[in-house]
Amino acid sequence: MENKAKEFLISPQTVRNYVENNHK
Repeated sequence: MENKAKEFLISPQTVRNYVENNHK
């Protein structure tokens, strides 16, 4: 989960893509 937070700080768009993939 910590890695996800780091990615969010680095590229919030990446997290959005990850969430969309998960919701799919």
